[in-house]
Amino acid sequence: MRIKLHRPMEGVIPKTCTIVRDIDQWYACISVEAPNVQKSPTLGRPSVGVDLGVTNLVALSDGTVIPNPRFLVQSSFKLKSLQRDL
Repeated sequence: MRIKLHRPMEGVIPKTCTIVRDIDQWYACISVEAPNVQKSPTLGRPSVGVDLGVTNLVALSDGTVIPNPRFLVQSSFKLKSLQRDL
């Protein structure tokens, strides 16, 4: 079987191989056990959780709240006037 290996396998022990047929092409997904994977650096900044909401646009886990700008409410008078003219 011919193979086009688009990146080298960095693991030592192959664990699973999933073979998929998509129309007229075959694909193989091989998962391997990787030795000591390096984590990406945090660049000295703490992690922050983000919650998207309706009343507040964004609430962060550090207590920062960004209010919803409500552009439709602010421009509703102009929108009503333009809608009547139309």
